[in-house]
Amino acid sequence: MTATRLHFEGQTLEQDGGGASREVYYVNQPRQSALQDTDLPNRGDSHPSEPGQIVDALTARAAPDGNSFVDVLYSNDGRFGAPEQSDPPIIEGQFSWSIRYQPISQPIPVLKRVKKTLPAFGNDPPVEKMVWTPHVVSVNEIRPLQVLTSNAAFSVSGIPTSLPQFAAIAAQTNKLHQIQGGLYGFSPQNVDQRTQGSAEPGDDPRWQIRYSWEQDTGSFLLPWGFVAASGIAAPTQGNYGSGPLWVGDDQIRVPFIEQGGEEYVRPPFTFVQTVPDPDDIENLPAIRFPLTYTPDFNGWQTLPGVV
Repeated sequence: MTATRLHFEGQTLEQDGGGASREVYYVNQPRQSALQDTDLPNRGDSHPSEPGQIVDALTARAAPDGNSFVDVLYSNDGRFGAPEQSDPPIIEGQFSWSIRYQPISQPIPVLKRVKKTLPAFGNDPPVEKMVWTPHVVSVNEIRPLQVLTSNAAFSVSGIPTSLPQFAAIAAQTNKLHQIQGGLYGFSPQNVDQRTQGSAEPGDDPRWQIRYSWEQDTGSFLLPWGFVAASGIAAPTQGNYGSGPLWVGDDQIRVPFIEQGGEEYVRPPFTFVQTVPDPDDIENLPAIRFPLTYTPDFNGWQTLPGVV
C-alpha cells in the first residue's frame, strides 16, 4: 500500500449551504504520478461517513520529502468537478472569429566570402578563389493567425470530398487574399460534419468549417540583433536604392529590398532565394523573393460559409 489516509475535514469546505469535505492522503510517489495510485478513492466513490457526498476531484501536491499529498474533494452537489459541456447548436450562417499568435523561425540566407580551393580542370592546376557562400540565419517572428469558424448547410450525395463546396475550399488553399485592404495567406483548418440531416426539405447536413488567414509583415533590415550574433556589421541604412541586392561589406552580405517605404531582408509573403552564377562563382549570386502564396485577392468570397 503506497497511499496512507492522514485525516479528513468534514464540512470544512462548506459552500452555498451544501455539504463538502476533504480527505488527505500521503502517497509514496512523486506528484506527477501520485494520482495513479490504486489505493486512492476514485471519482464518483461515496464518502465513508458523509451520506450523499461523492468524490468530485483529486489533486496532488508535493510533500517535503519528494513524495506527495493528495487531496480528495467530496461534495453533494458536484462543485469541485468539471462542469458538463455540450456543443452549442449548429445554426446555419453563424460564425465567430479568434486570433492565435504562432512563432515562426524564418530562415534568411547570409553570404560569407570564404577562400575555396577549386580542383584541377584539364591542364589547369588547382586554384584558390574567394567565393560567396550562403549561410542560414534564423529570424524569430510572431505571426497573427486569424481563424474563422463558420456554420454552413449543404446536401451530400456521393463522396463528401467531391462536393463543389470542398472543391472551392481546395481551390483557395495557399492563396493570397485581400480583405478590407489587408493581405492574408489562406489555408483551411478543418471541415466537420455536425448533424446528419434528413430527407425533409431544408434539413441538409450542417457543417462546421474552420478557415485561417496568416498575416506576414516581412523580415526587417533593422534592427540588426539577429545579424550581430553572426558577426555582421550593420551597413548604413538607406543608400542602396530599391533592390533586390546584397548589402554589407567585402566579407559578409545580407539581402535587401525596399517596398512601400519599408526596407526588408524579406518582404511580406515571400522567401529569400539565392541563384549562383555557375560560370562565375566569385560573383554575388542573384537574389529573388518568390511568393509563398499565389495571389487571388477576391478568392475568399468563394469560400462556403463566408459570404
